[in-house]
Amino acid sequence: DLAAMAERELMLSAMQQTQLELIKQNRNLKRDSLIDPILGTWNKAAIIRSLRIEIERCRKAEKPMSLLFASVDQIVTIRETYGAAARDMVLVKIVSRIRSCIRPFDAMGRFENDTFLMVLPGASHLIATAVAERIRLTVMSHPDTIDEKAVNLTISSGIISTDIFPDTEPEILITYAEKALLSARNAGNNRVVQAMPEQPDNIS
Repeated sequence: DLAAMAERELMLSAMQQTQLELIKQNRNLKRDSLIDPILGTWNKAAIIRSLRIEIERCRKAEKPMSLLFASVDQIVTIRETYGAAARDMVLVKIVSRIRSCIRPFDAMGRFENDTFLMVLPGASHLIATAVAERIRLTVMSHPDTIDEKAVNLTISSGIISTDIFPDTEPEILITYAEKALLSARNAGNNRVVQAMPEQPDNIS
C-alpha cells in the first residue's frame, strides 16, 4: 500500500545518505593520512607520490619540472635551545611564507622533520632558481620572536630540474636535490644551489 511504499522510500533514502556519509568519511580519512598533522603540508609519502605523478605528466607534455629541497638553517639550534614545540611553531610560519612564494598547484611536503620538498611542474631551472631566491629573501626578511627573543631566520635550498637532468628517475632527482641542499649548507647557509650534470656526485 501507499504507506508501505513511502516507508520503503524513506528507508532507501536514509541508506543512500548513510552510504554517501561513509564515502565522505573515507575520503577525509584517506586525505588525513597524507597530511602532516602539524604543518598541514603533504607528508613524505604524499609528496613522493605527487612527484611521481607530476614527472610523468610533464614528460608526456614535454615540459620541464623542478624539485626544490629547503631547510631553515637555524632550526636545529632552535629545537635544541627552545624545544620541539618552538621549532614546530617556527616551521608553521615558514610554511606560510613559502606558500606565498609558490603557485597554488605546486606541491609542498615535509620530507623529513626539518626539510621540505617542493614539486614545481612546468618550471625550468631558471624559474626554480627564481622561486628559491624569492623564498630565501622572504624568510630572511621576517625574523621571528621566541620567548621574547628576536631570532633571525635564513633558509638554504637545493634545486634539480629535468631540463638539465632529462629522463632521470624520481629517486635520483631527490638524491641530487638533497646533495645540492647539503652543498648550500656547507657553503655557509642562506644560499641556493642548483645541481649540475658535471658535478652531482661531487656535491658533498
